[in-house]
Parts: sequence; structure tokens; C-alpha cells
Amino acid sequence: MQVEYLWPAGSFIERSGPSYTVEGGGGLLSMVPVRINANLKARTVEEQRTQKRDMHLAAFRYLLAETARDLARIAEEERAEDRLARDPFRVMDLQDWLNDGGRLEWLLPGMSDGTRVTFTVAGLVARIVAQCETVLERHAALPPERYNDDDAFRHTVAEMLETRAAAVATLRGYIEDPGALMEGAMRETITARHRGYLAFLERTLPADGEGRASAAARVCRAMGAMQSSADEPDAEGLTPLMRAAADGAGGRVLRCLVAARADVNARQAKLGRTALWHAAWFGHAEAVEALARLGGDVDATAEPGAFDITPMWIAAQEGHTAVIEALGRLGADVNRAAKDGRTPVNTAAFMGHTAAIEALGKLGADVNRAYRRWTPLAKALGREHAAAADALRRLGAAS
Repeated sequence: MQVEYLWPAGSFIERSGPSYTVEGGGGLLSMVPVRINANLKARTVEEQRTQKRDMHLAAFRYLLAETARDLARIAEEERAEDRLARDPFRVMDLQDWLNDGGRLEWLLPGMSDGTRVTFTVAGLVARIVAQCETVLERHAALPPERYNDDDAFRHTVAEMLETRAAAVATLRGYIEDPGALMEGAMRETITARHRGYLAFLERTLPADGEGRASAAARVCRAMGAMQSSADEPDAEGLTPLMRAAADGAGGRVLRCLVAARADVNARQAKLGRTALWHAAWFGHAEAVEALARLGGDVDATAEPGAFDITPMWIAAQEGHTAVIEALGRLGADVNRAAKDGRTPVNTAAFMGHTAAIEALGKLGADVNRAYRRWTPLAKALGREHAAAADALRRLGAAS
């Protein structure tokens, strides 16, 4: 392949032998042509399909090796052997182990003498790593097409990362939870032990005091809800609490982040959107209610001074009826207008959200309040939203 790069269009180019003379842009310039010779083998369709899978599997193998090293380090630094010495079931009858769902292949050589099982820290680490390897093997067996399906690939990558988190949580859970038993950690899946570890951390949160915030932050990190700080913004200016609210996280995550001292009424940089506002915007009624119980302001406006849009207003624009009803129960102002004068019912009429109009009406919305001389009914009719217009008439809107 041969490519020649020429001067931009608009200049006068004259070729003389192996060089070009370029006139334009304020003078003359001699330029030698640039040629690129590329002898590249074109990838086949099959090679393109497998490349993504191979890259993922290579990353997974690296992560698995890193996980094995981390497990060994944690076991040593956090004195897992001392913890095992306090386990009343560190030695148990082999038949009892098998009856409870244990398997011989899960044990390292020497852990069973045919009658009893003697559990070891090394055996637990090996069992955890083996479960991670099983996930890797399953990924390796997937057809290349799955890796070229964006939704399927996203799930596969998420499972890889969750596998590492579950592996670490299984070991930490055994070391830290005095009620955990080695035989259970050996017998159960790492995903189950991950859930158990999170439940233990939540159960043992201090009720108050300085220790509560740091303990809650640890739970949030184990959940994957935050990294270093509960109020650290990302590239979009969203704090962990704002992201969780926007994604519709349950009350468990939201409570944990607030316990870790996330500011429930913090505003996104420049835009001024709170976590509750984000939850309302994306239609997460349960998150709205949870945040309000945690002290979130149900009338905090976004982009204050510019648009002054309340959670009720944005829910009306988006047609999120359940959010409107939740905000009504929480005492939000149903008639508070944006800076330009549009009320929630006016924007709902403009968008043709009939169910939202009805919900706003039940909360006492003023269906005749005009915006630039346009009433909600006039807006609905002008946009040919017949059902919305009928709903407004039933609520007493004047023609």
C-alpha cells in the first residue's frame, strides 16, 4: 500500500521531480512526498471474533494470579492460622463433612485420613482459587460471538471483577467473623460467602460515634459502592451517593453511604443536582423515599439561579408517576415553578404525560396556572395530546 500526503486544499501545488513546490499560506515551501509502505496481513473475520475473547481471558488470568497473591498476603498479615486455631470445627468427621455437602476433591492432599477432615488455611485459599478458576474456565468455553455481544460481554467482565471481590471477601469473612466456620467457608460458594461477609459488616456497624463512619465506609467499599471517599466526585462531578441514586440503588446502599458520611444534600458541580434529584430524574421512587428519610431535601432545585428545577418538576417532565406520588407523600411542593414560570403540571401537559397529570392533580396541582399565557390545557391541545387534555378537563382545567 502506498500513501502520499499532500498539502491541504487551497494551496497551489506543483510537482517537480521527486519533490513538490507549494505556494500559498504566505510563501513557498518545498516538500518531499511521504510514502508509507504497509505489508499488513488482514485479519480474518474469525480472528477478529476471537481477539476480544483472548484479551479478556488474558486479563482474567492476570487478575486470578494477583488474587492468589493477595489471598496469601491477607492470610499471613491478618493471622488466619490463629483464627483457625479458635475454630471448634477445624477437625470434623469425614462422613459428616460429606453429608453436609462437602467433597473430597475440595480438600488438599493430607487434609483427610479417610476418617476425619483437618481443615487448613492453605486448603481454604486453594478452594477459593479453584472456584475462581472454574469461572475462568467457563469464560474460556464461551463462543467468540458472546464476546462480540456488548450486553453479554459487559456481564462477563462484571462477573470477572465480582469473582475477585468474592474471593477476597470469603477469606476476610472467615478471619473477621467469629461466628464463621471453616467447614462452611470450604463448602459454600464464594458468592454466598461474599454476601455473608457484607451482612456481617452491616450487622456489626457501631450504632454511633467516630467508628461508625469508618466502618460504614468499609462496607461501602466491600459493596463496590465507593472507592476512597463517600464524597469523592467522579469525572462528571457525581459523588458515590449521586451515582447510586441515579442507578436506583436500594436503601441498603444509600444508608451505608450516608453512614459513611456522604452529604445527602451535596450538589453536583455546576449543575447543582442532588442525589434525590437524580433519583427523581431517572424514576427511582424507592430511592427518593430512602434519601428523604436520610435527610434529603425534596424541594432542592437543580441549576439554582438558572433553571431552578425541583425533583417534582423533573419527575413530571419525565412522566415518572410513582416518583410524583412519593414526593407528594413526602410533602414536596407540587406547584413550585421553574425559573421561567413553568409548573410541574405545565411541563407534564407539554410532554403529554397523562398519568403524571392525574397524579399531580390528586396532590392539588393548579391546573389553570399559565406559563407565558399558555395554560396546561392549551399546551396539551397545542401539542395534540388529547388524553392529557381530557385529564386536565376532568381536573377542572378551563378551556
